Amino acid sequence: MRNWCARSAAASVSGRVSLALLLGLALGLAPMPAAADPIVLSTPNVPFLIPVNGQSGTLTIYSNGSAPTTSGFNSLGSQIFTLGAQSTSSGSLLLNLVFSGFPLGGPIVDAAIQFSVTDLDFLPDFVTKSIVLTEMALISGVNGTPIGSPINLANYLPGGTLSTDNQTITLNPISLIPPLTSVDFTNPFILSLSLSATVTNSSWSSVTLLNTPEAIVSNVSLSLTPQPPPPQQVPEPSTVLLMGGGLVGLYFSRRRRSRS
Repeated sequence: MRNWCARSAAASVSGRVSLALLLGLALGLAPMPAAADPIVLSTPNVPFLIPVNGQSGTLTIYSNGSAPTTSGFNSLGSQIFTLGAQSTSSGSLLLNLVFSGFPLGGPIVDAAIQFSVTDLDFLPDFVTKSIVLTEMALISGVNGTPIGSPINLANYLPGGTLSTDNQTITLNPISLIPPLTSVDFTNPFILSLSLSATVTNSSWSSVTLLNTPEAIVSNVSLSLTPQPPPPQQVPEPSTVLLMGGGLVGLYFSRRRRSRS
């Protein structure tokens, strides 16, 4: 009799533990949605020239490793030019960064881009006392459409920057939403930068100059944060109660069998 009571008590305790575990599983069928991981895309480091001497061109760089393409002025070549006394010369380059091959998977809720630039003279570069070079870079378009308010990269120089000549500088991250919206992030996604250079000769003699390359695409990454997926469907309260009731019935059925 004592052994039967011990077995019955053990079965009762075991049944209560199993019931508690199963009820816990039944009531916890709605996992929290996982946070979406950012999608990071990069374009390769390609040195290029911003033309002067009244010339202009287009350079397109691809994140998938395809060879860069140019039109107009060959920004992947070289340039030697003569600047007259008391004169100014300028030029421009449209730089297209093409990001492709990424699964969007839903609306984009956040996007940022960060540049490292090499020898891009946002601050005046005194080549000599009388020859000064300045350059500008603006994010000016997306997918072939101009944006309303171009983004000046010079505004993202780290605090305390005193010189940009012959320097590699990582700019502060630039948020893209706004001015862009979720629908702008197509595949491919094309970000256009308008670059310009101006050189001034204040001396009374003409000079011959060699245009040296910049790099604005080293460590360029576009970090896209998709909208987190919706949580899995939560069972209706009546379903949970029904499941719980079934488990309670199973518990008492096992208890009756133990006594018999």
